[in-house]
Amino acid sequence: MGYEVVDAALYYRFEKRLPEEEIVKVAGVGREIVDRILAMVKRAQHKRLPLEVFHVGYRDLGSDWRYPRQWWTKSYSH
Repeated sequence: MGYEVVDAALYYRFEKRLPEEEIVKVAGVGREIVDRILAMVKRAQHKRLPLEVFHVGYRDLGSDWRYPRQWWTKSYSH
């Protein structure tokens, strides 16, 4: 399977939004090749998602760590 076949299948599926049956007709490739390419896209979905950030403790710095509301209002309500 060459790059031309893969590029054509991806183009027709994700740019033109054609169903698999139409991709087979337009690109002139077999249904099993189109199914294989789309299965590879589905298996690689995790590569297009943002990384997960794991925190060990409650006081880890990161986007989930916030000052408690009572602490903030008590300290700066003078």
